[in-house]
Amino acid sequence: MVQDHLAKILDQYLFSSTGEFQVPTFKGWRYSDDILRISCENIHSLEWLKKVVGNLPPLWEGAHLKVVQEDQISKIHRVALWISGEPEEFAIVKERLEVQNSWTDIDNWRVFHTSLKENPTGRLIIFGVGEETHAKLIAKGGKLNYKFSSLKLKLTNPGEVHAPGPSRK
Repeated sequence: MVQDHLAKILDQYLFSSTGEFQVPTFKGWRYSDDILRISCENIHSLEWLKKVVGNLPPLWEGAHLKVVQEDQISKIHRVALWISGEPEEFAIVKERLEVQNSWTDIDNWRVFHTSLKENPTGRLIIFGVGEETHAKLIAKGGKLNYKFSSLKLKLTNPGEVHAPGPSRK
């Protein structure tokens, strides 16, 4: 999905070129561990990519996209959360989780996937969290407060990490 949007924007930019400006060029891109890695040919291309990504509307509910250097990408642990019952808007669910669990910075969790289910009724959310947050979640027994109860997250095992690396396709 992200690749398609970026490819369309790049084509629009290239095809509107009058030859009077430097066009962005790239060495390649790959998608692995829920991270799109784009190798820029030069600083101009990197700056163009930052500008484009910064102006993209959210491509899915809860998405926050940004361009970072590869050495700034930390190891990611996946956590899955199931919220049973009649689904509410994702923004409301996320805000409730943030307010009722101030000990963790849910606003900075990466949203990999969210979907509504019918049988049973509820919402599935897959987050990516850093190592420090993952350790806090383990210490709390994988539980988050939600409304008048607590929800149990499905955590990756302590040694199981989604580290940057080649695609497993």
